[in-house]
Amino acid sequence: MKRSVLLAVPAVIVVLGVGALVAPSFMDWNQYKPRILQEVKTATGYDLEVTGLVSLAILPTPRVSIADVSVAAPAGSKADHLVRLSRADVHLALMPLFSGNVEFTSVTLVKPDIALEKGADGRGNWQTPEIDAMTAKKEGSTSAGPGISLKNVQIKEGAFRYTDRSKGDAAPFVAENINVEASADTLKGPFDIAGDATVSGQTIDFDVTTEEMGANGEITLKAKGGVKPTGATFDYNG
Repeated sequence: MKRSVLLAVPAVIVVLGVGALVAPSFMDWNQYKPRILQEVKTATGYDLEVTGLVSLAILPTPRVSIADVSVAAPAGSKADHLVRLSRADVHLALMPLFSGNVEFTSVTLVKPDIALEKGADGRGNWQTPEIDAMTAKKEGSTSAGPGISLKNVQIKEGAFRYTDRSKGDAAPFVAENINVEASADTLKGPFDIAGDATVSGQTIDFDVTTEEMGANGEITLKAKGGVKPTGATFDYNG
């Protein structure tokens, strides 16, 4: 699950950012919204809804701001959404685009609320046939594709819930008040992640660094932090 989430979140950021490159600032978003949402549905199987304001621009740097975004959860899920977002602000560097690379200079996600569930059959409710096909195609490709880097990612007032029904009636893992700053040289890392979150009424501060993800998805990380108000600390290397 952790690997799937790590890969899914940058992928969503990439989709939001690339939108800034294909639409000038004077685009009438409402005019094209139904078509774009249908294209997302066709490509990913996700029911995306955007009810807030959208601001798009190309110059002086490509950027997009989207408010009130949600991805509906499939039938049978406890929550009605996979992802819900108050606002996303994405900025890209212009010059790297001319060499086929994508550099996200700033990505800010405000009040993201992520609710993921694994069914009794072990399959995640975020998985769709379209996503499975896309993943299989990417794993079988020998093309290097464009270089993508995330220079400054901020998550403000986030929430995360994960329910594993394959383990019976196990209580869900819930993290709230998530505030994170992160960066990555590529979508495979290395990753630098620092922040804090509230879990079971306790505030956890964390600082995580990783190596680049291996060919089989393995990743080496170092994590350290503390727990308030208990004063407990942790230091992991593996």
